[in-house]
Amino acid sequence: MLHGVGGMELLRQRNRDRFRILMYHRFRSGVTEQLHRQLAAFRRHYEVLSLGEIADILDRNKPLPPKTLAITVDDGYRDFLENAFPAFESLGVPATVYLVTDFLDRRCWLWTDRVTCALEQTSRTSFDLVVSASSLRFELRDAAVRSRAARTIIEAAKKLPNAEREALVERLPGLLEVQLDAEPPAALQALRWDEVRDMARRGIEFGAHTCSHPILSRIEENGRLRAEIEDSRRRIAEELGSPVPHFCYPNGTPADFTGAAVDCVEQAGFRTATTTTPGMNTADEPRFRLKRFGMEPESPLDFALERAEGLHDR
Repeated sequence: MLHGVGGMELLRQRNRDRFRILMYHRFRSGVTEQLHRQLAAFRRHYEVLSLGEIADILDRNKPLPPKTLAITVDDGYRDFLENAFPAFESLGVPATVYLVTDFLDRRCWLWTDRVTCALEQTSRTSFDLVVSASSLRFELRDAAVRSRAARTIIEAAKKLPNAEREALVERLPGLLEVQLDAEPPAALQALRWDEVRDMARRGIEFGAHTCSHPILSRIEENGRLRAEIEDSRRRIAEELGSPVPHFCYPNGTPADFTGAAVDCVEQAGFRTATTTTPGMNTADEPRFRLKRFGMEPESPLDFALERAEGLHDR
């Protein structure tokens, strides 16, 4: 009904003076055609700008174009290049891709993938895990149960002090009697720096997403918070030879970063920082706490357009 009688356009008009930031993560094989439809629709219904263009306009105290929309992509997986970038480039749609720099430097997997792969590869049918002094037992009889176990462990790990989370992720393969390779499987690999440089020349912005993707509010080690933020910015600047104006908080809920982290981001010289808090942004929105709407490239087009107006995040 919303789409058939013009209801979506009424919503867009109601929100015309606010700007939306969309958040993608993964682009698995086979999504390019559906993603192309989404991006074409966003171009048709919105003024799609990069975060840099939005920051420039706000810095000049000028009004943004009506119905402004920006697109961001978290983490820096190589599947952005393989399955998404062709659609962005062919339609001339800008995007900001946030990079986990140790991931691109092949110094680490993303830790959530290590948890998931260890559970997928184990031959064990059950195991016990102590998390925060609580003993948890996991049955691993089939793929669906293993997937649920991975989600449970990941969510529990996010709440641990950073050093405890790192220790848990390190010992998990041993508990499951598996040995993970130094680099993740092809489907979970990061972009390479020469690919980043090439896409930067072809219209993609790149921002920092820390060095190793910790939960910033859980960092207790002296100097680690600043290092995760500043070193990731410095590393991208080294590779691109240009400033890095945008930052993204890992996991990004209000519980996942602190005022100290926000201060550190601002002091590091970033111009914007994004969260995963759903919502529209206004011109006077705190520049280092910008809200975003989560988006999946597989989503049906009507659903994606509804999500861009926040209908499924309330």
